[in-house]
Amino acid sequence: MAFARVMLPMGTLPYEAAVIRRGPERASQGAWTVTRGNGRKGTFIAVANMKGGVGKTTTVVGLAEFLALERGASVLVVDLDQQASASLCTVGDAMLSQLMQGGRTVDAFLKARLIENRDGSLPSRIRRNSCNLLHEGRPVFTSLLPSSPQLRIVERDLLVELTRRGLSFSDIVATLAELFAQDFGRLRVDFDYVLFDCAPGISPLTEVAINASDLVLIPTIPDRLSAFGLYAFMENIVRRGAAPDARELNTKVLFTRVQSGVAQHEHVRASLRAKGQFAILATEIAQNATLAAGIFPDDAPLGAPPVTPTVKQKYGAAAEQYRALVAELVPAQAK
Repeated sequence: MAFARVMLPMGTLPYEAAVIRRGPERASQGAWTVTRGNGRKGTFIAVANMKGGVGKTTTVVGLAEFLALERGASVLVVDLDQQASASLCTVGDAMLSQLMQGGRTVDAFLKARLIENRDGSLPSRIRRNSCNLLHEGRPVFTSLLPSSPQLRIVERDLLVELTRRGLSFSDIVATLAELFAQDFGRLRVDFDYVLFDCAPGISPLTEVAINASDLVLIPTIPDRLSAFGLYAFMENIVRRGAAPDARELNTKVLFTRVQSGVAQHEHVRASLRAKGQFAILATEIAQNATLAAGIFPDDAPLGAPPVTPTVKQKYGAAAEQYRALVAELVPAQAK
């Protein structure tokens, strides 16, 4: 059985600022699409894997910046990882501290809406038009809904509180799915792409983000441990979601931190491609010291102007690989 095309349920709720209609290309799967005011709809992309250290955050940041650079897209990064690495990479430590203090994080939103039962505005928590990249002297902008280390505590408290109210685990997942449909779904109207940086492992939040997404991108190092994690991810997250009112979940595997000349990397890549069990992208992201050093922004000294890297300074040789990734995922005529 090929895991690349798997059926998962998808909840639907009305959107205030969008027109909801059945997509003709997915009518047989009972899927919904959201039409923006200009006739376009935003795309949700979940970047996920059960295993940590496979390059999820680097993939999110790189894909976000090159979608903005190569396609002129408006891109929002939603950080769903309590480590807040995508948040740090996007706005830096000083700005993230300000956002956390101001309650402008995804965990503050979830706490307000689901634990404290009070209105919580999602758009007001978004840090719009952040820049940590220059191209030909011009800034490359992305937006961020940050996370914080409190997300882990909020997730725990959420499970405790909703269980106390008599909700089962499936009820809790359904509650989160409804929240995604109501609040996160409206982000399709404001942004061309919304990228979810999912935490390692399995959580209700990760499961809901995956189910809500149009594409699930799975960064995977081509070694034996990561390959095992890939199979476990498909088994535990993707396959168990089949339902009568399901839609197809679009999954793509991206090989990351690839080291040419390393026998195990060569063998695992060739083996997984030959077996054909997964939809594996042709683009591969190589291990890159420049990118590893440049992915986190340097906070400028107090009173000094911020130092914003160029594409070459930040990405080095990886720039062409991220351009290729964007070209493969979003053909120019589809932008």
